[in-house]
Amino acid sequence: MSHPDCRFETYQVRSCERGVLNYEISFLRVWTVCNGKTYPHKLIIRKDSALKFSYSLSNAPVDMPAKELAWWRCQRYFVERTFQDFKSELGWSNLEACKYRAWEHHTALTALAMWFITQVKLDRELFEEYEIKILPALSVSNIREMLKACLCRGDLTAEEAAYVVAVA
Repeated sequence: MSHPDCRFETYQVRSCERGVLNYEISFLRVWTVCNGKTYPHKLIIRKDSALKFSYSLSNAPVDMPAKELAWWRCQRYFVERTFQDFKSELGWSNLEACKYRAWEHHTALTALAMWFITQVKLDRELFEEYEIKILPALSVSNIREMLKACLCRGDLTAEEAAYVVAVA
C-alpha cells in the first residue's frame, strides 16, 4: 500500500489464549454518494501480511477515536466464529434425525451451550475469582454434553451443577 495518506499504526485489538493480538491498521477518510448526497466515512485497512490487506468501510461516526474503531473492526472475528461453531456443532450436513423433534432437541441444546459460553465469557467475577485474563476455549460440544448430563436430573442443585461445570 503506497498511498501517501495511508499510515499504518499498531493497535491492540483483543486478548487471546496466546497473549495480546495486535494489528497494523490505517484509516482513510472517504466519501460515498447516495441519492446525490455525499457522506463521509472511514475506510479501515488492516495489514494481514506484507502483501495481504483487508478493507472495511465503516458506518461509525467519522470522529470516533481510531483505537475504538480498530477494536470494533476486529470484533467481527467473534461473530464469524460463532456462526462457524454453530454450523459445525449442528452438523447440518451430517445430522440424521428420524424425527423433527430430535432435530429440535439437538438445536435447543446447541443454542443453550452457545448461551452458556457467552455468559461465562462475559462473567468478570469468574476472571477475578480464578485470577485469569482469558478463559480456556470452551467447545459447544463439551457444554452440550454437560447439559445432557445435568438437564435430565431434576433434583440437581446449583452447587452440584457448578461442580459438573468446574470438573468437566
